[in-house]
Amino acid sequence: GSLGHAGNAAVITTQYTSLGTQWGYHNYNGTDSFAFWNQGFSTLTISEYDYSPWWHSDEDITAHIDADYCAEVVKAVTALAAVYATMPLPPASLEVRDIGSGTDLLAIWDIPPDPLVSYYNVYCGTREDSLAFWNSTAYPSCRITGLTEGRQYTVAVSSVDLAGNEGYQVLGRGIPRSMPQPPEFISAQPLPNAIRLDWAPNVEFDLVGYDLYRSLDPAHPGACIARIDEPITTYTDDGLVGSLDYYCYRLRAIDSQGIASPFSEQVRSRPVTMDQGILVIDETRDYGGATPFLPTDVQVDEFYAGLLEDFAAPAHLDLATEPAVPGLADLGPFSSVLWHGNDAADLSYPALAREALRQYIALGGQVLFSVYFPSNAFEYCGGYPSTFGPDTFINDVLGISGVDFNSDARFQTAVPAFASWPLLEVDSLKTVTAMNGHIFRVEGLTPSDTGTAVYFYGSAYPDDSPAGSLNGQGVGVLHSYGEGQTLTLSFPLYHMELSGSKTMAAYVFGSLFGESSPVEDDTAPSLVGPLIFSNHPNPFSSQTSISFRLPVSGAASLKIYNLKGQLVRILLDDTLVSGAGSVDWDGLDASGRRVASGVYLVRLTQSGRSGVRKIVVAK
Repeated sequence: GSLGHAGNAAVITTQYTSLGTQWGYHNYNGTDSFAFWNQGFSTLTISEYDYSPWWHSDEDITAHIDADYCAEVVKAVTALAAVYATMPLPPASLEVRDIGSGTDLLAIWDIPPDPLVSYYNVYCGTREDSLAFWNSTAYPSCRITGLTEGRQYTVAVSSVDLAGNEGYQVLGRGIPRSMPQPPEFISAQPLPNAIRLDWAPNVEFDLVGYDLYRSLDPAHPGACIARIDEPITTYTDDGLVGSLDYYCYRLRAIDSQGIASPFSEQVRSRPVTMDQGILVIDETRDYGGATPFLPTDVQVDEFYAGLLEDFAAPAHLDLATEPAVPGLADLGPFSSVLWHGNDAADLSYPALAREALRQYIALGGQVLFSVYFPSNAFEYCGGYPSTFGPDTFINDVLGISGVDFNSDARFQTAVPAFASWPLLEVDSLKTVTAMNGHIFRVEGLTPSDTGTAVYFYGSAYPDDSPAGSLNGQGVGVLHSYGEGQTLTLSFPLYHMELSGSKTMAAYVFGSLFGESSPVEDDTAPSLVGPLIFSNHPNPFSSQTSISFRLPVSGAASLKIYNLKGQLVRILLDDTLVSGAGSVDWDGLDASGRRVASGVYLVRLTQSGRSGVRKIVVAK
C-alpha cells in the first residue's frame, strides 16, 4: 500500500532473511491491509510470489507447508516490526532545487517532529533502485556536486536517530542546468481593460524573477513590459485598450547571474473592453443547400449581413471553420453578440461556452441568441416539458424557467407581446411545401420571474390540434443579468422574412443594446417603444417594484388601471431620461385607499407608444 514502506521493507527483508523480494500489486483490494490503507494508514502487505498450487483448496493442509520458507517469512515480519518500532520519522517535504551551475543540486527538507532524530543520510543516483550514499548531515539541506548537466537524478533522504536507527527514504528528483528553464503552465485571464497572467513557479534555487514580454504580433516576442520578482507568479497587465488583435505574452526566468531562460510558450488574450461593436457567431454547419433546412454558408452569411446592414460592419466568427469554443477573450472586446444556429445537427457549442457567456453578460455584454432547442443547447435537456431552477444557466442568465415541445407542432409567426416589437413571419421560400408556410422544431419557452416574454408561438392551426399545440407559448424571452442583457429566440431568424427581422434587429441592437447605426435618420419615425419588465414581487400584498426601459429621453407616464379600464393611480408623469428605471407601488389608489385583490394593468406611455403588463395584488 505504501511505496516508501515497500522499498524499505525490501531492504530489511534482504538484510535479515534468505528471501528474495519482488514488487507486488499496488493497493490490491484483496489484501487484509487494504481497509487500513483506505482509511489513511501507511500499510504494508507481503505474500508469496509463486502461489502454492493448493491454496484455498481441500489439499491446503499442513503436509504441503514449506516450514523453512514460512520460518523466513516470520523472520522478515519480525524484523520489519522491530525496525519500524525504533524507526525515526522521515524528513518531510523534500525538494530538490537546481543550483544553476550545471553540475550541482540542492536538497532541502523540513525537520520531522521527532526529537530523537540526530542527523540525515543523503543518497543520489540516476536509477531509483541503485542509489549511492552521498553524505550525512545534521542540517535540513545538502548540496550534491559533480553531476552531469541535463541528466535527471533521484535524491533520497532518511532520518537517523541517536541510537543509529535509520528511517525509510523519501525521494525527490532534479536536473542540474546552467541556465533557468522556461516558465510553464501559463494562463491569461481577460479582465475589464486588463489581462491577468499566472504561471507555475520555477524550481531553480538561484532564481531572482521573471521578465514578461508583450506583443500584438504572434510571430515576435515584443518588448519586456515588467520584471516580476520571485516568488510572485502572477501579473495584471492593466490599462489596455480595445482591439480586434490579441495581446500575445511570453515569459523568461532570470537567475542571480542575469542569465535568462529561453522564452516560454506563448499565450494570448484580449481584455474586456466592450467597445468594438457587434460580433456575429455563426454556429450553423456548412451544408449544400439541398433543402431550406440545410442552407449553405453563403446563404446564411448573406441573410445576417442584410439583417445588420444598418450597423457598422460586425466582426464574424464561424464555428464551422474555427471550431474552438468561444471564450471570454473572444467575446470581451465586443459590446453586443448575435449568436445564431440555423440547423439542429450540433447543439453543443452554447453549453460548452456557458461560463464565458455568463462572465461576459455579467460584465455588461449583450447577446441575442437565435437557435433551435435552447434547452438542449444550453442545458442538454432531452425531455418535455422541463423546468429549470435558479441554479441553471438558462434560468439565471437567460430568464427561462421552463420549455415545452411537440414534434407535430408547426410554427409560422412570432407574435409580439408589445406594440413596439414587429411581427415576424416565416419566409415561404425557406420552408417546404408540405409545411404549408410553417417550420418545425421550435420550442415553447416559459419566462422566469425576472424574464419577459416578448414573442409568442403562432401558427395557422387551431390550439386544440397537434400542429397548434404550442400556440401562445413564449418563443422570445428578454432578460437582464448582472450589467448585461439577453434576448433568446427559440427559432432561427434565418427562416423568417428579412424585413420584419431587420426591423426587430434595429430595435434590439439600436435601442435595447445601444449600438450606433451609421445610417440613422433623425427625421425618420422611431420604431421603438417603452418596455415594462416583470414586477417583483408578483403577486404582492404591500409593495412591489416595477422596472422599465425607455428608448429615448422625454415625457413619459406610468399608470395603473383595473380590468374595467378605470384609472387607479398615476405612478409617474414626468420628463425622464432614456434607459432603465423603476418605480414602487404600495398597492394604494389615488385616494390613498388599499386596492382590492385581483389583476391590474400597468401602462407605460411615451411618444404615442405604450407597453402594458399585468400585475397581481394578493392579500
